[in-house]
Amino acid sequence: MTEQIPLKGDHVINLRISWELKSRLLKIAGRDHRSLSEICRILLLTGLPILEGLDHARDRAINFWTTDQQKDDVVVEET
Repeated sequence: MTEQIPLKGDHVINLRISWELKSRLLKIAGRDHRSLSEICRILLLTGLPILEGLDHARDRAINFWTTDQQKDDVVVEET
């Protein structure tokens, strides 16, 4: 599980996004009766664990591939 880091004070992030993405976010915000900033916060809070999980999955896949590749590189001569 992701470790919660205590934050103090206000933090501001300025993002440059396309008009298409902004319109999609505004559509979701309107549908859920939330502000655009709330939707962005929700995306960050839910997206970070997903990205961390993807990093972990990628690392496991790379480790598996290199380990499996090493096994394939070993040639056993039959006598």
